[in-house]
Amino acid sequence: MSKKIFFLVMLILILAPGVVFAANYGPKETGLEATGQAAGLSSELMGTTPEAFVGNIIKVVLSLIGVIFLGLMLYGGFRWMTAHGEPKLVEHAKDTIQAAAIGIIIVSAAYAITYFVIKSLT
Repeated sequence: MSKKIFFLVMLILILAPGVVFAANYGPKETGLEATGQAAGLSSELMGTTPEAFVGNIIKVVLSLIGVIFLGLMLYGGFRWMTAHGEPKLVEHAKDTIQAAAIGIIIVSAAYAITYFVIKSLT
């Protein structure tokens, strides 16, 4: 049973980048182009400067990390709910949730520090 769950979670994580990038396809067909222009946003995907390019890459990576975090939280919660009160399985699920939470905190802190340093230098 746990192998099936593992493969399901991995399938979701493999397909998740398609969801992340889906918003970038066909903005004219979805009306996003007009909405973005009304909001004063640029219609260029990668920007014109190297800084904008790197910033967009960081946004994509952070989005993927968020999807991985969500997947780990769902996996840990599912494991906890299906543990049937067995202490060993409950502890494993708690460890998964705790590790995911610590990971997202570390990534958020690293982003905040990097943002602060870059804003201070420019």
